[in-house]
Formats: sequence, structure tokens, C-alpha cells
Amino acid sequence: MVIFMDGEEQKRILTIVLVVAVVLGLIAGVLYLLFGLTLVVQAISFGITFFILLIIILALTIISLYLWIKLIWQGRDLKKSREQIIKLKEELEKYKAQLDEDGKRPTKSKISQITDRFK
Repeated sequence: MVIFMDGEEQKRILTIVLVVAVVLGLIAGVLYLLFGLTLVVQAISFGITFFILLIIILALTIISLYLWIKLIWQGRDLKKSREQIIKLKEELEKYKAQLDEDGKRPTKSKISQITDRFK
């Protein structure tokens, strides 16, 4: 290896080094753009996927709350209906007892009065 070089040889070596550096820089730049863009695309697709999953989870939560509240309301309605059925059974027993005591059937107007009250 020669320690001392003349000016022409130094320029030639410097240009070769610069050309190799530029080529490596261009290759590195292209690879960075390719992989950098893929990272950006991956980040965007992850964001979109995450947003869609978030919407699905939110929708399922809202639907489950709605169904839970509906179940509670139906339970309350069922309880009211059971109480009303018990009252109607008691009234029916009372009217059956009256029918047995009187020995005659109630009139149509009396029956319609009873049924109209529950409509």
C-alpha cells in the first residue's frame, strides 16, 4: 500500500469513494422508502382495524345493555301480569261463589262491566 499518492490518484480514489457512497445512499434511500412506507401502511391498517374493532365492541356493549334493560322491564311486566292474574282468579272465585248462592247466572251487562275494567 502506498502511503504517499499524487493529486490525480487521490482525486480518482475520492471519486470512486464518492460514487460508491452515493450508490449505497441511493440503495439505502430506496430501501428506507420501501420499508418506511410499509411501516406507514402497516400503521394505517392497524389504526383502521383497531377503529373497526372498537366500533364492534361498542356496538356489542350497547346491544347487551339494551337487552339487559329489556329483560328487567319484562320481569317487571311479568310480575304485574302475575299479580293481575291472581286478582282475576280471586274475582272469578268470588263471582262463582255468588252464582252458587243466587242460583242464577250473571247478566251480560255484569260480565261486560267486569271485562271492560281490564281492557
